[in-house]
Amino acid sequence: MIRLTREQWKAEAERRYGPQARNWRFRCPSRGYVQSGEDFLALVMTAEEAVARFAFSCIGRWMPECQEAFTGGPGPCDYAGGGLIRIAPVCVVTEGEEVFCFDFADGPLGETREPAPAEGD
Repeated sequence: MIRLTREQWKAEAERRYGPQARNWRFRCPSRGYVQSGEDFLALVMTAEEAVARFAFSCIGRWMPECQEAFTGGPGPCDYAGGGLIRIAPVCVVTEGEEVFCFDFADGPLGETREPAPAEGD
């Protein structure tokens, strides 16, 4: 598990993809599907709805061709980082709250940086 503050996570996203959140890309840990903020906006979500979901839930939850999480093959599924089974590898800490997020699509955080210390360390 990689722990980052919200500021560290956002800085890393901007370093990889630029300042526009619509261009940030994440990989669903269940089936490996890659999605971006732009993909969520294409589903006619507001920008606020897209930002709240695109690093946390697989886009399949809002698509008719959704597959079940943890089944074989690539494609969008119904996995969400806050569910009973937490396989989302990134923990973003903001104001004491932990949010479990998907890793970036172009390479796991663990391959590019050291994890941030836990709060209080």
